[in-house]
Amino acid sequence: MFTATVRFVLPQEARAEGIRALRAFVAPLYVRPDCAGCSLLQDLQEEGAFLLVERWRSVEGLQRHLRSDPFRKLLAVMDMAERAPEFRLEKVEWVEGIDLLALIRGGEGLRVESANTEDK
Repeated sequence: MFTATVRFVLPQEARAEGIRALRAFVAPLYVRPDCAGCSLLQDLQEEGAFLLVERWRSVEGLQRHLRSDPFRKLLAVMDMAERAPEFRLEKVEWVEGIDLLALIRGGEGLRVESANTEDK
């Protein structure tokens, strides 16, 4: 699994156009076969700051995406940023979820139901 993140700050005058372009960019990613997920997040601590998080199942899928026309449109949005965007690519080898958190905390404060339990 590979995670690509980009953080950028859009100036007020470019924000509406940038958000429209980002929404158009994100929507088709959900149907790409190698895309495991995508999130566009707004930073509440810095006005105009956004974080795009993409998860890819293979390096080949990620490379195809980075060379694609839709990604070129993302680069155009990044060019609108107030300062240089921050880009990060990580290879993720181990992923766990809420079950591990419940195990570590001994179930404290968490309501975790097993997917295998049947309603009585």
